[in-house]
Amino acid sequence: MSSPSLSNESIALLRAFMENTSLSPEQLEGYPDACLDQLSDAGFVESHVIDLDMSPRDIIAVPIYSDFVITETGKAYIEGLDRRIHEKRWENTRYAITTGIAVIALVVAIASIYLQYLGIFLPTLSTTG
Repeated sequence: MSSPSLSNESIALLRAFMENTSLSPEQLEGYPDACLDQLSDAGFVESHVIDLDMSPRDIIAVPIYSDFVITETGKAYIEGLDRRIHEKRWENTRYAITTGIAVIALVVAIASIYLQYLGIFLPTLSTTG
């Protein structure tokens, strides 16, 4: 099963759910509706019915939703995303270290060759007493 591709705003919203477990409609006002739809379609968040509106004019009861909560799938997605980010950061660090060592070795090798060149063609640089 492949992971759904989420927008940065949707990921930020899912991280907000991770911190608070549930968010009320008032807390969701700062996010586009498309983000909540994307998370809901992916099964990362769900809404809970807290009550049914049983007004006499309705033939059927209308659900009243309270808030949205993160699902276990949503938690697993964020944890996996965090793990991949950490692994990528560690990979970049290892790359930087090995590249740095290689550049230092190259500079030392070039300096060694240059100094040998100077020693052959400019023997007067050495001081004699």
